[in-house]
Amino acid sequence: MTTYFHGTSQADTVLADGFDIEAPRRSDPGDFGWGVYLTDEASRARAYGEVLSVEIDTTKYARIECPYFLDGFQEVEPVTPEERLFHGVAFEGNQMLSVVADSLERVAIARRIREVFLEAGFAGIIAGPDNRGQCEVVVFNLQTILGVARPAPE
Repeated sequence: MTTYFHGTSQADTVLADGFDIEAPRRSDPGDFGWGVYLTDEASRARAYGEVLSVEIDTTKYARIECPYFLDGFQEVEPVTPEERLFHGVAFEGNQMLSVVADSLERVAIARRIREVFLEAGFAGIIAGPDNRGQCEVVVFNLQTILGVARPAPE
């Protein structure tokens, strides 16, 4: 079990009813697939609204160290099976499709990433850490969420 953070303007609804995988996205559908996005940094979650603490079982999560396949400005090849799976669905040539597509295409790409990873037996993706040392998590299977709460005051 690992604890991550989620920022939302719908905290009371999430606490009462749980996450809705089909809920409209406030900003974008997500570069790593259609799901619930979490981070290991509460301050990053705060940018999206009230912060919730989310406990998840990450045993069936794909780990993708470098999801944009860049090291600085140098391209890197996908190495692990999970990285190759992601690269195969999220990239065309060396361009990440969700970054260059229009909004309707981005939704279709995000949904396809989720579908492919669920079919491969993954409940979500843990991306990173990035150049700031932060990880981003996307939950595809809501059953891996073990608990949601308001974090204890700092």
